[in-house]
Amino acid sequence: MTRWLIFWSALSAAVAVAMGAFGAHALRDYLPTIHPAENVARMEANWETAARYQLIHAVGAIAATLALVQLRPHVPRVHFSQWLPVFCLLVGPLIFSGCLYAMVLGAPKILGAVVPIGGLLMIVGWTGLAVFCWPSKSR
Repeated sequence: MTRWLIFWSALSAAVAVAMGAFGAHALRDYLPTIHPAENVARMEANWETAARYQLIHAVGAIAATLALVQLRPHVPRVHFSQWLPVFCLLVGPLIFSGCLYAMVLGAPKILGAVVPIGGLLMIVGWTGLAVFCWPSKSR
């Protein structure tokens, strides 16, 4: 499980860097063909936010995976609920950033209603990790 979570986190980080590079070098020429001129700057900002959040959460998911393993070294099997924060840190940005990328590239604006679900999952991921790591006498 640990290797898969780190694999998907690292892959997400690589995609985020690629998307950031695309946004910095090629997106500016493409955006005026699909958005009115007055929206181009906002779309560029949305793209940058999507790439930044995706990269931060990919690195966070790697750190969370390693922290969970470190906190549970003697437990032979870690329950799914203990990995839930990492899944939220991976799926949240997939939804959040994925919808932003798609909308910038011309997808229907209705996806804007889905973006907060990704944001909520990211918040749940960080909060879940904090709860899991809370010092306890029984741990």
